[in-house]
Amino acid sequence: MSDKINWLSRGLKRSDAFACKDLNFEAPVTLARGRAAKLKVGAWSYIQAGAWMRGTVTIGRYCSIAENLIVTPALHPTHFLSTSTAQYQRRQFDYWMKPGLPLIKKVVEPRRPETVTIGNDV
Repeated sequence: MSDKINWLSRGLKRSDAFACKDLNFEAPVTLARGRAAKLKVGAWSYIQAGAWMRGTVTIGRYCSIAENLIVTPALHPTHFLSTSTAQYQRRQFDYWMKPGLPLIKKVVEPRRPETVTIGNDV
């Protein structure tokens, strides 16, 4: 209980069901049930219940994070017209892709990002 009182005195309203190995925040912040590995949260932001964040996640100020958000670093090619996998993974969209449609070959595998950043007022 003393931990919870300490959090509240520092401007953190944190559910007992929110697990985080490395938390850095700028008060005030509210964290509902969820889990994160390494999380940095800006002032006046809140995360609703069910959030799951892998890797390092930075959330800016004044953010409203929805229930059941899943954040995980992904390998999306940022040099394509879109980051949609429709351009290079036929198996995900075979219900509408025609056999003769060309797919773009991923020439360079992008490097897995180390940090996912959600900006301010998102």
